[in-house]
Amino acid sequence: MRASSETSPRAAGSVKRSLRRERSHRQAPDSPTTVLKSLPKRVSWLKRHGRPRLALGQRSNAETALSNENGLPSLGNLVWALPRPPISSPLPLVESGPSAPADDTELIARVARAYTSAAAAHPGTGSFWTAFNDGVKRNIHIGLSSSDPAVWAQILRRPDQNAHFWGFDAVCKAPEGEVEPHELVFRNLNAEGDWRLSYALWLHGALISLAEAVGAMRVLYPETAPGVHYAVHGEPADPDVVLDGIAANIDADIDFPNPYPGEIGFETRRGVVGFRALQAIYQAWRVAQIVKGRPNARVLEIGAGLGRTAYYAHRFFGLKDYTIIDIPLTNAAQGYFVGRTVGANAVAFLGEEKSSDQIKILPPESLTALTEDYDLILNVDSFTELDQPTVNKYWKFARELASFLLSINHEFNPIPLRELHRADPGCSYSRYPYWMRRGYVEELIAF
Repeated sequence: MRASSETSPRAAGSVKRSLRRERSHRQAPDSPTTVLKSLPKRVSWLKRHGRPRLALGQRSNAETALSNENGLPSLGNLVWALPRPPISSPLPLVESGPSAPADDTELIARVARAYTSAAAAHPGTGSFWTAFNDGVKRNIHIGLSSSDPAVWAQILRRPDQNAHFWGFDAVCKAPEGEVEPHELVFRNLNAEGDWRLSYALWLHGALISLAEAVGAMRVLYPETAPGVHYAVHGEPADPDVVLDGIAANIDADIDFPNPYPGEIGFETRRGVVGFRALQAIYQAWRVAQIVKGRPNARVLEIGAGLGRTAYYAHRFFGLKDYTIIDIPLTNAAQGYFVGRTVGANAVAFLGEEKSSDQIKILPPESLTALTEDYDLILNVDSFTELDQPTVNKYWKFARELASFLLSINHEFNPIPLRELHRADPGCSYSRYPYWMRRGYVEELIAF
């Protein structure tokens, strides 16, 4: 691993001190009684002097989080995207290095063959993904459609040097004059700050949200004096400790495969932990919860990003019969990632023989050929980005062949999923905030 260029020795030393403090908290934190006994004195002090200036990790609201303490700049509007007050010393980011050489020549050829066939039959849709693929990703299409295996290999092995993953994963190089979408989010939220610091705080928030969701950590209780929750329960600064708790609670010895160089995240003994991987672990765990008790459950994911959720579902949660439906360019990315991480024999592409224990990766045009029932259909960050006819087609497919539809989407765009349910009330519907990302809603439909 190599440290991000923005990480200074001073910052690294700060992280080490933070880890020592965090371990100290775990060994002998102040008891709740001790902390609560001190509150009357703190309230009296506040009445006389006003609110004290506290370490950033102890702040309880947006106003105090925006001030500058511990050398951290103002967080700007990033504070509204964070799930909890940041820890006092942000963890340093690293980038994954080159992976070990792999015998992937045949896998690459299979991906290219499937792409050529799928792209020829794919008319595009009215979504902005079609515009992306016709613009930013045009050279990726040309390269994968060529007859040159060296070009295929360069595209699939080194997404950090091209725009193949633009918009659905952070391992990506922005074309000249553009800003990579994940980086752009943080620049928009906090124009004056270092976007990598913003990413580190956001990533740590996602890690703790996952721990809270699966019951590995107590949910932060904000209705106390600033700093009380961390003082009582410790500041969760060591990602390995948090991941150990998550793994124990979900009964899965999770890892973080990094087949590409340039993946940004926290360095742990399980691999470099990125934001998308944490989302995928939650999603795979949630799917496994819903289909629990259904032997040989069949899952279909519409719009699967890089295929990270399929990886965790297949490898750690026993969901072997897994199908992905996505546009051809994204299929190519998924095919190589899943083939490298789960195994080339564990994936099947368009035009290949398929078995129930494989991850099937198919374009939308294959949907009409799927006639078996599915226990669950999953959609993440996709339905609200599609045009109305395409969403209607997927809803109709789920209505006819699935027991459950699990949607995890934001509602900023014109067509939220709840509108589809309102037009088709003959099914059970539940809705609640998504644990892993503010502004997203998790909706479960039982047909």
